[in-house]
Amino acid sequence: MLAACGLRVTQARLDTVRTLLDSQTAMTHQQMQSRLPAMDRVTLYRTLDSLTDAGLAHRITDDSRVAHYRVNRQHSAGMARPADSPASPGIHVHRHGHFKCETCGELFCIDLPDDTVFALNETPTPWRSFWQQVVTRTLGPGFQASGCEFTVRGVCTRCTPL
Repeated sequence: MLAACGLRVTQARLDTVRTLLDSQTAMTHQQMQSRLPAMDRVTLYRTLDSLTDAGLAHRITDDSRVAHYRVNRQHSAGMARPADSPASPGIHVHRHGHFKCETCGELFCIDLPDDTVFALNETPTPWRSFWQQVVTRTLGPGFQASGCEFTVRGVCTRCTPL
């Protein structure tokens, strides 16, 4: 996966990708650091940035401004970047939503059905054009859309009383 995205294969990147793949939830830098205690925090930040820039991971910033990282399932499944993704390697677009537990704060990636407007995989207009039309119609010309976030809030199974 690393080589296919043009990244040098290093132990730090391998360890980070493995940790992300093993997690069922999106992880903060602090959570990653606790699972990778031998890696210094700056190396981990740089590694997460390189994975995000290459599209192997995505960064989700929650309402408390804490960044969470999750492996990009398109690359982990061996699939190429979608045709309407930006050409710039520094911008990664993911087409799924997130579920944030209001009790423990965990952030989960959720796949949306193909017929959901938020997924935009099957719509005749690519996501960027679609959201640009929504922004222009709502706010007027001149505003430029670069992405969209979709988060469902609730309580996860660990926090739900039985």
